[in-house]
Order: sequence, then C-alpha cells, then structure tokens
Amino acid sequence: MADMDAEKLQRAVDRAKMDLDETLERYREAVHNAVQSADGVSVICQIQPLWSALDGELREITAQLIGGTIGSIRERSFIADRRREYEEKGVLLKNIGASQREIIGVFGKVPYSRTALYPADPESAMRFQEMAGAKSVYPLDGVLGLDRLPYRITCDMMCRLAREAVRAVSYECAAEQIQHVYQVSISSTQVKSVTEFVGSCVLEEQAKLVAAAEQNGCKKPDQGRRHRRPNDILYLEIGAGPVCLRDLPGKEVWGTCQGAMAFHSSRVQTGPVRHGKTICRVMERDCIGYVGSPEEFRSHLLALTQRNAWDQCSEVVVLSDGSPWAREMAAQWLPGSRIIVDLHALRGTVGKYAAAMVDETENEAVAAEICGLVETGSLDEALQRLETYRKKRLAKGIPDAVAFLTENRNAMDYPRYRAKGYLVDSDALEGGSVRTVLDRLSLHGSRWTTEGARRMLALQARYVSGNWDSVCRLVRRKLYGEGTPKQRQGGKQCGSHG
Repeated sequence: MADMDAEKLQRAVDRAKMDLDETLERYREAVHNAVQSADGVSVICQIQPLWSALDGELREITAQLIGGTIGSIRERSFIADRRREYEEKGVLLKNIGASQREIIGVFGKVPYSRTALYPADPESAMRFQEMAGAKSVYPLDGVLGLDRLPYRITCDMMCRLAREAVRAVSYECAAEQIQHVYQVSISSTQVKSVTEFVGSCVLEEQAKLVAAAEQNGCKKPDQGRRHRRPNDILYLEIGAGPVCLRDLPGKEVWGTCQGAMAFHSSRVQTGPVRHGKTICRVMERDCIGYVGSPEEFRSHLLALTQRNAWDQCSEVVVLSDGSPWAREMAAQWLPGSRIIVDLHALRGTVGKYAAAMVDETENEAVAAEICGLVETGSLDEALQRLETYRKKRLAKGIPDAVAFLTENRNAMDYPRYRAKGYLVDSDALEGGSVRTVLDRLSLHGSRWTTEGARRMLALQARYVSGNWDSVCRLVRRKLYGEGTPKQRQGGKQCGSHG
C-alpha cells in the first residue's frame, strides 16, 4: 500500500514537471515572438507582462502540487491515534470520509483532502463539544498544524497580508494589491481582521518588554562595570501626531499617537547633498509607536532606550518636536541627554504661524526669514520680527510661534550643534523619520478604534525599523509555541503552516 502511495505521488510530481516544462516552453516562444527593437533584442516592457502571466501559472502548478502532496499522506495512523485519544476520555468518534478544504498560502489557494471524525452518538457529541469546543476533528490538520490557525491562511501568508496593509493607504487598497501579487481574492474585512491579529501578537510582546523595562528602570546601572562606547551618540527622535478614534458607534474624538526612533551615530553614513542638505543614511533604526497619554508612552520610550543601551553611549541626543511633554520626558528619564528641537518642527510651526498672521503674498518669505535667523543663532532678532506680526488673536489649531521659540530657547543653538557634528534635521535622514511611523494613522479619512490604532502602529514601527522578520516569528510563537509542528512519522518538522 505504501508503494502504491509513493507511485501516485511520483506520478503527480512527474505531471507537474511536464506542465511546468510546457509552460516554460510557451513563455520562450512568446518572448521570441515579441516585438523586438532595431537590434533584434526583445523590449523589456513587452517581456514583463509575459513574465507576469507565467508567474501566475507557476503559482497554480505549485499550489496543486502542494495540495496533492498533502492529500497523499496516509492518515490511517493519525486517525487511529485521535480516536484512541478521545475514547480514553469517553468520546467515541466515527470516520465519515474525506472532505475538501482550501488553505491560502503564498502560492495562492491550495486545495487538499482530509478525513473528518465526528462523534458517534449524542452523548459523545455533548462531551466533545465541552472538551474541544467543536463538532468535528480532522487528524491531518492537527498533524500539519493547520488546526491552530485562526483563519484558513498560513502563518507566512498572514504576515504578508499584514505587511501589505501596513504599506497601503487602506485595507481596500491592500486587498487589491494582494489580488494582484498573489492571485487570491480576500475581502478588505478579512485583511483587516488578519492584520489586527498579527498586530496583537506584536503588542503582546511590546507589553512584556515595557514591563521588563519598568522593572529594570528602578535599578541604578552599575557604572563601574559599564564600558561606554566612545564617539557613539544615541539619537532619539520623538514626535506625536493626531489620530481620529471611533471607539463608540457614531462618536469620533481626536487622540494623539506618539512615536520614537532610535539610531546610533556609528550606524549613520553621510550621503550626497540634495537641495542644499547633506543626506544621511541610517543603516539601522529601532522605532516604536503608541496611542495614549504621554505617561503611558513613557514606559515604551524607556524600553526603547534600554534596548539601545543609552547608558553605554558617549552621549544621548533627543530630537523633539518642541512639545512640553517630550521636553519634560527627556529631562526626567534621560538625565544628561542633550535636547534639540528638530528643524523640521521649527519650519512647520513658524510656517503655520506666518500663514495665519502674514499676508498671503509674503508669508512664505517671512517664514523662511524667521527660520533662517534662528538657524544662524539670531533667536532674539527672530522673536522681534515675529512680534511685529502679532496683531490678532490666533485661531484654534494655529501654533504660537513666539511661545514656541521662547520655551525652546535652550534647545535651538544650531550653530553650536552643527559645529559639534550633531544631526539636527530629520528631513535629512534617508528612509524617513519618526513621522513615517505616525503618518499611517493620520491618512485622510482614516478612522480607528484605540486598540486597532495601537496594533497598526506597532506593525508600522516594525516595518519602518526593517524588522518584519520578527513579526513572523512572533506569530509562529503565538500559534505553535517555541517550536513548530512535527509529523509523527519520523519526527520531521512540518513547514506547511508557513
């Protein structure tokens, strides 16, 4: 019987190879017959759609091959084990034959067949419902680890769906991109549900890291055993942004999302000059984000600084948006750090103030003049210029640039900062700044629940940090523990859930 199963599997593999060979041959002919350039070389823009069509066929062939391989697994021993397991608990199960199922993976929808076991009598059905919370059991799903999935989607595919949702402007756009890339149709509602599940895994780990940071924060580091890293500055960029929250039906409120990005000067490369700015490439960055009060965010910032060994660096520089909460938080929890107002925040605040107080024909020139004075160290002159335009009451939502400059006077000595080689402008960071983390929640028309916003922000922070692999590991650990499912025959690891 085993030899027959092996023969069937080999025939399926041979058929898949033949189909693949035929597909590749059709592709070669299509490329050969494509419109060519004057030199007789196929034009790349005409090859691209041909390759896209081939890629779709390859996915279908691979999905069928995977489904055939799963379906060729002998279930007899698995079925006997499950029936014996539940019989010892007073539940009799009967075999009602095979049923079809589809699982969505990176190769599309994979169909496969597996045997179903149902309770043999009403008493067993009642006990089985109490024990397993289900009406049936599929032994093959348990062996492959598919019974632990919250959706009919593999771990790897769930993480890819979440990544598309993070990169897109909406769940609808993410669903369209998934259809285009993976040739599977998934509703925007399911994309949202999967993304929130993946985000919850990240939030759970983040909560553990925060709790550990708070516990460690109560202990003073042993400075005698610490070895500081010479000429390694830890930069912390802190910012905040608005988010529209709708926790109750029909009721919307504006909340605040905070974010921070940490990177070391030793991992910064100086790049080319663009528009008068020297662009800096950050090779490694560590981002966090949270929706809540500054007091709640403090613990997340503490975990970030401890993770990046702030007390071992030669210096800590905090780039803030000039808000009081960021200034106070840095002064209280990062003693000895240097606080600098980000030039991007300076330009934004002065620009909004000038747009509200100065004539439309002059406001941009006035804003540029004020920022130029501050950057060159003439802060008092900049304040005098601003006072001349302070003739009317500021409208709601317009920042008071005079108060902004006055309160942050000690964090705007830009000539001295530049002389010391500090980075003072987040716009010069290639690959984005902390605003890249926060902007996902403030897109036009976005509405969030508080918990949904926290999950998305946690995922966005991992994505911007270039640490998406950790998200996949967290999801696997959530579903399968520290290990992965193992087949009972031979004890080999089974990667079907990925």
